[in-house]
Amino acid sequence: MAAAREVFRRSGQVGESQGLAYSVAFSPDGRHLVAGSEVAGSEVGLAIVWDVADGNEVYRLPGHEKAAECVAFSPDGRLLATGSWAGVLRIWDARTGRLLCAVPAHGQDRISAVAFHPDGQSLATASFDRTVKLWDATTGVPIKTLTGHPGFISGLAFSRDGRRLASVGGEDKAVRIWEPLTGREILNLRGHTDACNCVAFSPDGRRLVSASNDRTIRIWDATALTGSEGLESLTREHDDEVASVAFSPDGGSLASSSWNKTVWLWDAQTGALLRTFQNPGRVFRVVFSPDGRQLAAAGVSPGRTAFVKVWDAATGREVGPTIREESMPFSVAFDPDGRYLVKRVRATP
Repeated sequence: MAAAREVFRRSGQVGESQGLAYSVAFSPDGRHLVAGSEVAGSEVGLAIVWDVADGNEVYRLPGHEKAAECVAFSPDGRLLATGSWAGVLRIWDARTGRLLCAVPAHGQDRISAVAFHPDGQSLATASFDRTVKLWDATTGVPIKTLTGHPGFISGLAFSRDGRRLASVGGEDKAVRIWEPLTGREILNLRGHTDACNCVAFSPDGRRLVSASNDRTIRIWDATALTGSEGLESLTREHDDEVASVAFSPDGGSLASSSWNKTVWLWDAQTGALLRTFQNPGRVFRVVFSPDGRQLAAAGVSPGRTAFVKVWDAATGREVGPTIREESMPFSVAFDPDGRYLVKRVRATP
Protein backbone atom coordinates (compact mmCIF):
# COMPACT_ATOMS: atom_id res chain seq x y z
CA MET A 1 0.00 0.00 0.00
CA ALA A 2 2.10 2.86 -1.32
CA ALA A 3 -0.23 5.70 -0.40
CA ALA A 4 -3.36 6.29 1.61
CA ARG A 5 -5.54 7.02 -1.42
CA GLU A 6 -9.33 6.69 -1.24
CA VAL A 7 -10.42 4.16 -3.84
CA PHE A 8 -13.97 3.35 -2.77
CA ARG A 9 -16.78 5.09 -0.92
CA ARG A 10 -20.46 4.22 -0.66
CA SER A 11 -23.15 5.02 1.88
CA GLY A 12 -25.64 2.56 3.31
CA GLN A 13 -28.66 4.44 1.98
CA VAL A 14 -32.16 3.80 0.76
CA GLY A 15 -33.34 6.59 -1.50
CA GLU A 16 -32.23 9.80 0.13
CA SER A 17 -32.27 8.47 3.70
CA GLN A 18 -28.94 7.54 5.27
CA GLY A 19 -28.25 5.90 8.60
CA LEU A 20 -25.62 4.11 10.63
CA ALA A 21 -23.29 1.63 8.95
CA TYR A 22 -22.54 -0.89 11.70
CA SER A 23 -20.38 -3.53 10.05
CA VAL A 24 -18.34 -4.30 6.96
CA ALA A 25 -16.70 -7.44 5.58
CA PHE A 26 -14.72 -8.36 2.48
CA SER A 27 -15.47 -11.55 0.60
CA PRO A 28 -12.58 -14.04 0.83
CA ASP A 29 -11.49 -13.27 -2.74
CA GLY A 30 -11.56 -9.52 -2.07
CA ARG A 31 -13.95 -8.79 -4.94
CA HIS A 32 -17.00 -7.81 -2.92
CA LEU A 33 -17.71 -5.73 0.15
CA VAL A 34 -20.83 -5.99 2.30
CA ALA A 35 -22.03 -3.40 4.81
CA GLY A 36 -24.85 -3.78 7.31
CA SER A 37 -26.77 -0.68 8.37
CA GLU A 38 -30.01 0.88 9.47
CA VAL A 39 -32.06 3.44 7.62
CA ALA A 40 -32.25 6.80 9.37
CA GLY A 41 -35.59 7.62 10.94
CA SER A 42 -37.05 4.13 10.53
CA GLU A 43 -37.04 0.64 12.02
CA VAL A 44 -35.70 -0.86 8.77
CA GLY A 45 -32.33 -2.56 8.38
CA LEU A 46 -30.40 -3.20 5.19
CA ALA A 47 -27.23 -4.83 3.91
CA ILE A 48 -25.67 -3.86 0.58
CA VAL A 49 -23.02 -5.71 -1.44
CA TRP A 50 -20.69 -3.74 -3.73
CA ASP A 51 -18.10 -4.60 -6.33
CA VAL A 52 -14.80 -3.32 -4.91
CA ALA A 53 -13.17 -2.81 -8.32
CA ASP A 54 -15.70 -0.38 -9.78
CA GLY A 55 -17.81 0.59 -6.75
CA ASN A 56 -21.03 -0.56 -8.36
CA GLU A 57 -23.77 -2.01 -6.23
CA VAL A 58 -24.09 -5.75 -6.85
CA TYR A 59 -27.28 -6.37 -4.87
CA ARG A 60 -29.17 -5.45 -1.72
CA LEU A 61 -30.21 -7.70 1.13
CA PRO A 62 -33.50 -6.23 2.36
CA GLY A 63 -36.08 -7.32 4.89
CA HIS A 64 -34.27 -6.72 8.18
CA GLU A 65 -36.78 -5.61 10.79
CA LYS A 66 -34.18 -3.47 12.54
CA ALA A 67 -30.52 -2.58 12.04
CA ALA A 68 -28.40 -5.22 10.30
CA GLU A 69 -25.58 -4.96 12.82
CA CYS A 70 -23.50 -8.04 11.93
CA VAL A 71 -22.32 -9.31 8.53
CA ALA A 72 -19.93 -12.13 7.61
CA PHE A 73 -18.92 -14.12 4.54
CA SER A 74 -18.29 -17.84 4.82
CA PRO A 75 -14.63 -18.86 4.34
CA ASP A 76 -15.32 -20.16 0.81
CA GLY A 77 -17.32 -17.07 -0.13
CA ARG A 78 -20.50 -19.00 -1.02
CA LEU A 79 -22.63 -17.80 1.86
CA LEU A 80 -23.31 -14.49 3.57
CA ALA A 81 -24.82 -14.14 7.04
CA THR A 82 -26.49 -11.08 8.54
CA GLY A 83 -27.72 -10.58 12.10
CA SER A 84 -30.15 -7.89 13.15
CA TRP A 85 -31.22 -6.00 16.24
CA ALA A 86 -34.51 -7.89 15.99
CA GLY A 87 -32.73 -11.15 16.79
CA VAL A 88 -33.10 -12.59 13.29
CA LEU A 89 -30.29 -14.47 11.54
CA ARG A 90 -30.43 -14.47 7.75
CA ILE A 91 -28.30 -16.65 5.50
CA TRP A 92 -27.92 -15.65 1.85
CA ASP A 93 -26.43 -17.06 -1.34
CA ALA A 94 -23.46 -14.72 -1.69
CA ARG A 95 -23.31 -15.15 -5.47
CA THR A 96 -26.89 -14.12 -6.20
CA GLY A 97 -28.16 -12.41 -3.05
CA ARG A 98 -30.97 -14.96 -2.76
CA LEU A 99 -32.28 -15.49 0.76
CA LEU A 100 -31.74 -19.10 1.82
CA CYS A 101 -33.32 -18.89 5.27
CA ALA A 102 -34.38 -16.47 7.99
CA VAL A 103 -34.22 -17.75 11.56
CA PRO A 104 -35.66 -16.07 14.68
CA ALA A 105 -32.38 -16.89 16.36
CA HIS A 106 -32.57 -14.93 19.60
CA GLY A 107 -36.20 -13.97 20.08
CA GLN A 108 -36.42 -10.18 20.07
CA ASP A 109 -32.92 -9.71 21.49
CA ARG A 110 -30.19 -8.00 19.50
CA ILE A 111 -27.60 -10.13 17.70
CA SER A 112 -24.23 -8.59 18.58
CA ALA A 113 -21.81 -10.87 16.69
CA VAL A 114 -21.76 -13.52 13.98
CA ALA A 115 -18.83 -15.74 12.95
CA PHE A 116 -18.48 -18.64 10.52
CA HIS A 117 -16.67 -21.80 11.54
CA PRO A 118 -13.46 -22.15 9.50
CA ASP A 119 -14.91 -25.13 7.59
CA GLY A 120 -17.92 -23.03 6.54
CA GLN A 121 -20.41 -25.73 7.55
CA SER A 122 -21.69 -23.92 10.63
CA LEU A 123 -21.75 -20.46 12.16
CA ALA A 124 -22.14 -18.88 15.58
CA THR A 125 -24.23 -15.96 16.77
CA ALA A 126 -24.02 -14.02 20.02
CA SER A 127 -26.76 -11.92 21.53
CA PHE A 128 -27.93 -9.64 24.26
CA ASP A 129 -30.03 -12.61 25.43
CA ARG A 130 -26.87 -13.99 27.09
CA THR A 131 -26.45 -16.95 24.74
CA VAL A 132 -24.17 -18.11 21.95
CA LYS A 133 -25.90 -20.30 19.37
CA LEU A 134 -24.48 -22.57 16.67
CA TRP A 135 -26.34 -23.10 13.39
CA ASP A 136 -26.09 -25.14 10.23
CA ALA A 137 -24.73 -22.60 7.79
CA THR A 138 -26.88 -23.69 4.84
CA THR A 139 -30.24 -24.51 6.40
CA GLY A 140 -30.22 -22.45 9.58
CA VAL A 141 -31.10 -25.52 11.63
CA PRO A 142 -30.01 -25.03 15.26
CA ILE A 143 -27.11 -27.18 16.47
CA LYS A 144 -26.20 -26.02 19.96
CA THR A 145 -27.00 -23.32 22.49
CA LEU A 146 -24.14 -22.25 24.74
CA THR A 147 -25.15 -20.73 28.06
CA GLY A 148 -23.17 -19.35 30.96
CA HIS A 149 -22.71 -15.64 30.40
CA PRO A 150 -24.81 -13.69 32.94
CA GLY A 151 -25.09 -10.65 30.66
CA PHE A 152 -24.88 -9.53 27.04
CA ILE A 153 -22.16 -11.00 24.82
CA SER A 154 -20.05 -8.57 22.82
CA GLY A 155 -17.56 -10.65 20.83
CA LEU A 156 -16.89 -14.04 19.22
CA ALA A 157 -13.84 -15.70 17.67
CA PHE A 158 -13.17 -19.18 16.32
CA SER A 159 -9.68 -20.63 16.51
CA ARG A 160 -8.18 -21.28 13.10
CA ASP A 161 -8.65 -25.05 13.40
CA GLY A 162 -12.28 -24.56 14.47
CA ARG A 163 -11.92 -26.67 17.60
CA ARG A 164 -12.50 -23.74 19.96
CA LEU A 165 -14.87 -20.82 20.13
CA ALA A 166 -14.21 -17.84 22.41
CA SER A 167 -16.85 -15.42 23.65
CA VAL A 168 -16.64 -12.32 25.82
CA GLY A 169 -19.34 -10.50 27.73
CA GLY A 170 -19.90 -7.49 29.88
CA GLU A 171 -21.30 -8.34 33.27
CA ASP A 172 -19.20 -11.41 34.09
CA LYS A 173 -15.93 -9.77 32.94
CA ALA A 174 -14.80 -13.18 31.68
CA VAL A 175 -13.57 -14.91 28.55
CA ARG A 176 -15.23 -18.25 27.93
CA ILE A 177 -13.85 -20.91 25.60
CA TRP A 178 -16.18 -23.56 24.22
CA GLU A 179 -15.85 -26.80 22.30
CA PRO A 180 -18.20 -26.18 19.36
CA LEU A 181 -18.72 -29.87 18.59
CA THR A 182 -20.16 -30.68 22.00
CA GLY A 183 -21.14 -27.25 23.31
CA ARG A 184 -19.05 -27.88 26.41
CA GLU A 185 -17.41 -24.93 28.15
CA ILE A 186 -13.72 -25.77 28.37
CA LEU A 187 -12.32 -22.72 30.12
CA ASN A 188 -13.57 -19.70 32.01
CA LEU A 189 -10.80 -17.12 32.03
CA ARG A 190 -11.08 -14.54 34.77
CA GLY A 191 -8.90 -11.58 35.64
CA HIS A 192 -10.52 -8.57 34.03
CA THR A 193 -12.22 -6.23 36.47
CA ASP A 194 -14.57 -4.55 33.99
CA ALA A 195 -16.51 -5.39 30.83
CA CYS A 196 -14.64 -7.17 28.03
CA ASN A 197 -14.98 -5.62 24.59
CA CYS A 198 -13.32 -8.01 22.17
CA VAL A 199 -11.35 -11.23 21.84
CA ALA A 200 -8.96 -12.76 19.28
CA PHE A 201 -7.05 -16.02 18.88
CA SER A 202 -3.41 -16.05 17.86
CA PRO A 203 -2.89 -17.55 14.39
CA ASP A 204 -1.68 -20.85 15.87
CA GLY A 205 -4.65 -21.00 18.24
CA ARG A 206 -2.49 -21.49 21.32
CA ARG A 207 -3.05 -18.06 22.81
CA LEU A 208 -5.95 -15.72 23.25
CA VAL A 209 -6.02 -11.98 23.81
CA SER A 210 -8.87 -10.02 25.39
CA ALA A 211 -9.41 -6.29 25.86
CA SER A 212 -11.43 -4.58 28.53
CA ASN A 213 -12.72 -1.35 29.98
CA ASP A 214 -10.41 -2.06 32.93
CA ARG A 215 -7.62 -0.54 30.77
CA THR A 216 -5.80 -3.82 30.21
CA ILE A 217 -5.17 -6.39 27.55
CA ARG A 218 -4.61 -9.91 28.79
CA ILE A 219 -2.97 -12.77 26.92
CA TRP A 220 -4.06 -16.25 27.96
CA ASP A 221 -2.93 -19.81 27.42
CA ALA A 222 -5.76 -21.22 25.30
CA THR A 223 -4.46 -24.79 25.18
CA ALA A 224 -5.36 -26.06 28.64
CA LEU A 225 -8.26 -28.53 28.78
CA THR A 226 -9.03 -28.24 32.48
CA GLY A 227 -8.92 -25.49 35.07
CA SER A 228 -9.39 -21.77 34.72
CA GLU A 229 -6.79 -20.26 37.00
CA GLY A 230 -3.18 -19.39 36.29
CA LEU A 231 -3.69 -19.30 32.53
CA GLU A 232 -3.02 -15.59 32.16
CA SER A 233 0.51 -15.30 30.81
CA LEU A 234 0.74 -11.53 30.26
CA THR A 235 -1.13 -8.41 31.31
CA ARG A 236 -0.38 -5.04 29.82
CA GLU A 237 -1.93 -1.78 31.00
CA HIS A 238 -3.13 1.22 29.04
CA ASP A 239 -3.93 4.69 30.31
CA ASP A 240 -7.58 4.32 29.34
CA GLU A 241 -10.21 1.80 28.20
CA VAL A 242 -9.00 -0.62 25.52
CA ALA A 243 -11.27 -0.79 22.49
CA SER A 244 -9.55 -3.17 20.07
CA VAL A 245 -6.84 -5.82 19.78
CA ALA A 246 -5.28 -7.70 16.86
CA PHE A 247 -2.56 -10.30 16.41
CA SER A 248 -0.17 -9.90 13.50
CA PRO A 249 -0.62 -12.66 10.88
CA ASP A 250 2.54 -14.45 12.06
CA GLY A 251 1.53 -14.17 15.71
CA GLY A 252 4.77 -12.44 16.67
CA SER A 253 3.31 -9.10 17.64
CA LEU A 254 0.10 -7.70 19.03
CA ALA A 255 -1.53 -4.31 18.56
CA SER A 256 -4.00 -2.68 20.94
CA SER A 257 -5.82 0.63 20.83
CA SER A 258 -7.06 2.83 23.62
CA TRP A 259 -9.23 5.85 24.25
CA ASN A 260 -6.04 7.76 25.12
CA LYS A 261 -5.29 8.39 21.41
CA THR A 262 -2.55 5.75 21.15
CA VAL A 263 -1.98 2.42 19.46
CA TRP A 264 0.52 0.16 21.21
CA LEU A 265 2.57 -2.55 19.49
CA TRP A 266 3.76 -5.39 21.74
CA ASP A 267 5.96 -8.45 21.41
CA ALA A 268 3.31 -11.15 21.71
CA GLN A 269 5.68 -13.59 23.41
CA THR A 270 7.44 -11.40 25.97
CA GLY A 271 4.99 -8.52 26.32
CA ALA A 272 7.74 -6.01 25.61
CA LEU A 273 6.45 -2.70 24.25
CA LEU A 274 7.90 -2.29 20.76
CA ARG A 275 6.54 1.17 19.94
CA THR A 276 3.55 3.46 20.28
CA PHE A 277 1.67 5.26 17.54
CA GLN A 278 0.11 8.64 18.28
CA ASN A 279 -3.28 9.60 16.89
CA PRO A 280 -5.30 12.82 16.75
CA GLY A 281 -8.17 11.26 18.74
CA ARG A 282 -9.75 8.14 20.18
CA VAL A 283 -9.09 4.92 18.27
CA PHE A 284 -12.03 2.59 17.68
CA ARG A 285 -10.29 -0.17 15.74
CA VAL A 286 -6.80 -1.40 14.90
CA VAL A 287 -5.94 -4.00 12.26
CA PHE A 288 -2.94 -5.54 10.50
CA SER A 289 -2.70 -5.94 6.75
CA PRO A 290 -2.77 -9.61 5.59
CA ASP A 291 1.03 -9.66 5.16
CA GLY A 292 1.59 -7.96 8.54
CA ARG A 293 3.63 -5.14 7.07
CA GLN A 294 1.13 -2.35 7.74
CA LEU A 295 -0.90 -1.40 10.78
CA ALA A 296 -4.04 0.72 10.45
CA ALA A 297 -6.16 2.59 12.99
CA ALA A 298 -9.56 4.28 12.70
CA GLY A 299 -10.87 6.80 15.17
CA VAL A 300 -12.37 10.20 15.79
CA SER A 301 -10.77 13.46 16.89
CA PRO A 302 -12.15 15.77 19.60
CA GLY A 303 -13.72 17.89 16.87
CA ARG A 304 -15.71 14.85 15.70
CA THR A 305 -13.63 14.52 12.55
CA ALA A 306 -12.94 10.95 11.50
CA PHE A 307 -9.41 9.77 10.75
CA VAL A 308 -7.64 6.69 9.43
CA LYS A 309 -3.88 6.30 9.80
CA VAL A 310 -1.62 3.61 8.36
CA TRP A 311 1.94 2.82 9.50
CA ASP A 312 4.80 0.58 8.52
CA ALA A 313 4.64 -1.87 11.44
CA ALA A 314 8.38 -2.58 11.40
CA THR A 315 9.64 1.00 11.36
CA GLY A 316 6.75 3.02 12.77
CA ARG A 317 6.83 5.27 9.71
CA GLU A 318 3.45 6.64 8.70
CA VAL A 319 2.43 5.42 5.24
CA GLY A 320 0.72 8.20 3.32
CA PRO A 321 -1.18 11.11 4.86
CA THR A 322 -3.76 10.83 7.60
CA ILE A 323 -7.20 10.51 6.02
CA ARG A 324 -9.71 12.88 7.60
CA GLU A 325 -13.41 13.42 6.94
CA GLU A 326 -16.64 14.26 8.71
CA SER A 327 -18.11 10.74 8.93
CA MET A 328 -17.66 8.71 12.11
CA PRO A 329 -15.54 5.52 11.88
CA PHE A 330 -16.51 2.37 13.74
CA SER A 331 -14.10 -0.13 12.19
CA VAL A 332 -11.35 -0.57 9.65
CA ALA A 333 -10.14 -3.58 7.65
CA PHE A 334 -7.74 -4.51 4.87
CA ASP A 335 -8.96 -6.53 1.91
CA PRO A 336 -7.44 -10.07 1.60
CA ASP A 337 -4.52 -9.08 -0.67
CA GLY A 338 -3.67 -5.98 1.39
CA ARG A 339 -4.11 -3.49 -1.46
CA TYR A 340 -7.14 -1.67 -0.10
CA LEU A 341 -8.31 -0.42 3.26
CA VAL A 342 -11.95 0.04 4.16
CA LYS A 343 -13.40 1.84 7.13
CA ARG A 344 -16.89 1.52 8.48
CA VAL A 345 -18.47 4.87 9.20
CA ARG A 346 -21.50 6.68 10.52
CA ALA A 347 -23.08 8.17 7.44
CA THR A 348 -24.27 11.77 7.39
CA PRO A 349 -27.19 13.18 5.39
